[in-house]
Formats: sequence, structure tokens, C-alpha cells
Amino acid sequence: MTLGDWASIATIVQGIFVIVSIGFIWYQLRENTRLARAANIQQLYGFFMPIHLQEIQDSSLAQLVVQGDKAYDEMNEIDQWRYIKFLHYHLNAYEYLHQLWEERLIEPGIYATWIHGLENIIISPAFVHHWPTLKKTLEPRYVKYIDQLLAARS
Repeated sequence: MTLGDWASIATIVQGIFVIVSIGFIWYQLRENTRLARAANIQQLYGFFMPIHLQEIQDSSLAQLVVQGDKAYDEMNEIDQWRYIKFLHYHLNAYEYLHQLWEERLIEPGIYATWIHGLENIIISPAFVHHWPTLKKTLEPRYVKYIDQLLAARS
């Protein structure tokens, strides 16, 4: 074999190693994306589960939420404040969810199941009443999204 033959064989072997390396990089990126999505879902549970568990365990909080949704004007000033803070907490958590969805860091099917919670919040007359004030604290794309959901409900 001549030196040229060895050079040709080396080029072919090098090409095979490049293809294998690209395949390995693609696999690592796919795994990393899958793990990042799983971590995002776990973080969402970290946002939502404590408040949901507290609603279940604390009847006064459950009463506040139910009363706020139905009879906000009849609540005392402290409970009205608590209800608005409750809405803020949920809106911020759903805003994070929406950002993850826009950046394609969670699957659309997962987003669709979680977004029912937001839809249940925005149908409240108290929410609609306070939306002009609440939206001042949120990201404009998210505000536009909620405005679209409200318009679709009308």
C-alpha cells in the first residue's frame, strides 16, 4: 500500500468518526432537552402544589377563594386583599407556565391540561373586575394571551 492509500483510508475512518460524533451529540442534546422538560414540570408542581394543598387543608382559605369568586364585594377589606394576593400568586405561576410553553420547554399536551386551572380562574366575575389592575404587573405577551382567553369566553 502506498502512502496515498493510507491517507484515503484515514480520511474514510475520520469521516466515520465524525458521523458517530454527530450522532452522539444529537443523542446528548435530545436527552438534555428531555431532562430539562422534566425539571420544568417538577418546578411547576413546586409552584402549584403547596397552594392547592393549603386550600384543601385550610377551610378558611377555601372559603376565601369560593367567596372571592362569587361575592367579592361582600368580603371585608382584609379578605379582599387576601383574595387579590391569591389571584396574583396564581397568575404569576401560570405566567411561568405560559413562558415555558412559548419557549417550547414543556409539551403542548401538558400545557393544555394545566391551562384549565387558569381558565377556571379567569371566569370569575371578581377576576374580570380586577383584571385591569392585575395585568399591570404581568408580562405583555401573557396579558395579551389572557385578554384573548377572556374575549373567547365573552
